[in-house]
Amino acid sequence: MLTLADGTLVCLNAGSKLRFPVQFSGITRKVELEGEGYFQVVRNEEMPFVVSASGVNITVLGTEFNVSNYPENEDVQTTLIKGKVQVTLSENMDGYTLHPGEQVVYNKESGEVTVVNVDVSYVTAWRERRLRFRDRPLKEIMDFISRWYDVDVVYEDEVVKNYLFGCNFNRHVTVTPLLELFQSTGTVRFEVVGKKIIVKKWGYPTFCTFTFALFNNTKNRVSLKKKSCSTLIFGLVFHDYRLNQAATLTFGEFSQLEF
Repeated sequence: MLTLADGTLVCLNAGSKLRFPVQFSGITRKVELEGEGYFQVVRNEEMPFVVSASGVNITVLGTEFNVSNYPENEDVQTTLIKGKVQVTLSENMDGYTLHPGEQVVYNKESGEVTVVNVDVSYVTAWRERRLRFRDRPLKEIMDFISRWYDVDVVYEDEVVKNYLFGCNFNRHVTVTPLLELFQSTGTVRFEVVGKKIIVKKWGYPTFCTFTFALFNNTKNRVSLKKKSCSTLIFGLVFHDYRLNQAATLTFGEFSQLEF
């Protein structure tokens, strides 16, 4: 946790950089972010706080928000937790005013901007040392793993990058338990060679969709519940939380699961 000269608190995710002055001067308190950071800004109406991230400027007086701006990602995401912020792309536009629970997504390649409502607990889970995703491409999750565990990820088959997964996972000393969990879906396999993870396509896309429930922290297990059946393009999807028949998945094997 960083404490800036004005008392603002900043928590940085893995692989992130923040450029800031020793003392703020002028009419704004401006910092530059590469990567991901969570900001708790001390209120000062006479000197707004500005976060610059790949052409996106987030201006606040005093609030809490999350900014994700990794160089390898196509999007810059700004998510408001508390208060109010204004997001602008240039000095000639009014920008977007966000309210708590809203996220503005700026595509660095196309310039497209969208504003969506999100569950902020997923956005800020990294602050609690958790991997928490719902229906996200495998590549997005593996990019996160690559930064957290300082490993390289190589794909033998490009199609697996788009397989949708979900997880709610405590950060472990090693990444092995999470890889074993993903392997248990029967759609992918992982080979770990030193600090490299090789991702391989395995079997055929399944025809069932499931939900991914919370871990039992004491036994390191996860509950999967069967929801419905439908043809999928990109393999197993851990879907929503409207659950039916329960089944238990331990790391590396199905102890009880009916199709």
